[in-house]
Amino acid sequence: MKNPWNHEVLGPAMRLGTMVVVVAILAWFEAGSTRLAQASVQQEIAPDGSKLRIWGSRHKEQPFDADQVVEQLESLAYSPVALLADGSLTCFRTYGLICLDVPEGVGVPGRRIVKIAAGSGHVVALLEDGSVAAWGSNFNGQCDVPDGLGTLENPVVEVAAGGAQSGVRRRDGSIVRWGTTDWDMGEVPADLGSPARPVAQLVSGRWHSLALLVDGSVVGWGFNPNGQCDVPSGVGTPENPIRSLAAGGMHSVALLADGSIVCWGMNEHGQCDVPDGIGTPEKPVVSVAAGDYHTVVLLGDGTVVCWGKNRDGQCHVPFD
Repeated sequence: MKNPWNHEVLGPAMRLGTMVVVVAILAWFEAGSTRLAQASVQQEIAPDGSKLRIWGSRHKEQPFDADQVVEQLESLAYSPVALLADGSLTCFRTYGLICLDVPEGVGVPGRRIVKIAAGSGHVVALLEDGSVAAWGSNFNGQCDVPDGLGTLENPVVEVAAGGAQSGVRRRDGSIVRWGTTDWDMGEVPADLGSPARPVAQLVSGRWHSLALLVDGSVVGWGFNPNGQCDVPSGVGTPENPIRSLAAGGMHSVALLADGSIVCWGMNEHGQCDVPDGIGTPEKPVVSVAAGDYHTVVLLGDGTVVCWGKNRDGQCHVPFD
């Protein structure tokens, strides 16, 4: 049954060298690997890497350097930011050019960028030497990286960025966050990231954060007017552990170990209304992502399903 909020299904697209990206959500099919991550446009790169189609949110087709391999895509204020294989960044749309204002000494040999996270107006980057850099909008100190975040014995392995907050996860499962302290964003729950409660994944929405613990449970904190930090009962238990998380504008998404998904928080645009049959044994979900007001999942058969707000066509996948 078609979801009343106008979800669209993208047919099987597991083609070597083909990448499909959905507005505010990235569905990545490349070299046999499959994953979803946040991005801000929808695009297709042809097998030869020469074609880039972007639609939704007033985007238009743009050229792409066929010699560059995209390692990661993120969203910066509705602009796509691509981390390339050589450690450089490429951005689209004027506002996204903030990503090119890389601080001196970042992206050079010995300090090349290996991972990025993009917030509403800033970028957080993990460098190959284990250090962290941030730049862009800094009205809440989200770019003031604390000293001594990672060491050789306990390096940073993940970075996160939200509306006005930044964070990292270290190899031992500890986390550090900085930036806005509004709405209890600065109040990391007690013992979270301690040896007794190590974190396996850290994600940030616009004004809230989620941490997936090693035991499969999840903790949320921050701005919570729609319950996006209130994990539903029975989710993340030993019997029903969580595999991965995604945080949207004001909603949260969890992929469970059995291939089902649970969404909670704001549902004004149907972003938490999982379409019938999605996440069942017949159609298990393998990856999830969340935009401001919509949700995207990748199924085990290589199809992509999107639902929620579709004003700019972000849930309509033109694919030929």
